[in-house]
Amino acid sequence: MFKTYYSRRMTEILGTEPSASDGLGEEAVRRELRKRKLTLPRALVEYYALAGNHPINTQHNRLYSIAQLVWMDDRLVFMEENQEVVYWGIARDDLKTANPIVWQGVNGTPLEWHAEDYRLHQFLMAAWNWAVHGIQETPERA
Repeated sequence: MFKTYYSRRMTEILGTEPSASDGLGEEAVRRELRKRKLTLPRALVEYYALAGNHPINTQHNRLYSIAQLVWMDDRLVFMEENQEVVYWGIARDDLKTANPIVWQGVNGTPLEWHAEDYRLHQFLMAAWNWAVHGIQETPERA
């Protein structure tokens, strides 16, 4: 469902197609989720399977591994900004949604959460584009 989109966008952004070593593979993702007793949106499951090991996931903002996913308030945080000022997460009620809205948590006491204009699949590729080209995409371009 999302793998085709990710593969196309990765090729556009990086100039190369994803390789088998870039991802965790579907079975490894399922195994990690069972260990953590977690359900993730399909868009994030397919992302980890296809590109969860790609170095770009830690070159600017940092994608958490499945083992590192953490609850902050009522959001499952999957990525942090490179200076740990901002976190991105998925609302607990949206974990079973295939492609939910991403929430941005601004560091503070308490965290201040704001809905992004992106769906999860768009957000992940927009983060890549920012890391590689320094270009911020609008959701329509993502």
